[in-house]
Amino acid sequence: LAMAIGYSVVVGWILKYAVASFTGAALENQGVEAFTAYFNTAASSWGNTGWQVAAMAGTLLIMAFCIGGGIGASVIISQHFGGHAYSRMKTSIRTAMLSFLLISLLLGGIGLCFSRQIMEALNTPADAMDIAVIYLNIYFYGLPFLFMYNILSSMFNALGESRIPLYLLIFSSVLNIFLDLYMVATLHLG
Repeated sequence: LAMAIGYSVVVGWILKYAVASFTGAALENQGVEAFTAYFNTAASSWGNTGWQVAAMAGTLLIMAFCIGGGIGASVIISQHFGGHAYSRMKTSIRTAMLSFLLISLLLGGIGLCFSRQIMEALNTPADAMDIAVIYLNIYFYGLPFLFMYNILSSMFNALGESRIPLYLLIFSSVLNIFLDLYMVATLHLG
């Protein structure tokens, strides 16, 4: 819940800036410094509550789709597992994993194809456009991993193996820390 709230605050800032960009209230292509100054002002003002509530609603919808789909699949899988219908259980697992993988690849592919247009619609300054597109693409590349983690976590829980998702989460967090250190300290990508 804390991650969802923190994420929603940041998304709220982005939504506030996006709407300001669409309405012309934001600064128009005056460079990264002007964008930073505007965003710092927008992010620190007390008028963000509505945007953060809207972002929280959007975040909860996305989470509900990912987690709800996983829970729905886990109900069917656990029924087959409890009824010793293992061939039907395997079919349900394959169907759920393939469906989630295809949906995430489709959404990620659409996002990758239109990431520049999304940034242009947000009136991203020209000198920040390339790096903003790269940053957005990273999220779209990660979408299949997010979807697959949620479906696999639900499936392991349905089979009574609740420790495996925890171990996967610990592993991915430790890997993230080491890759961050490697990329910043060695490759100078930070």
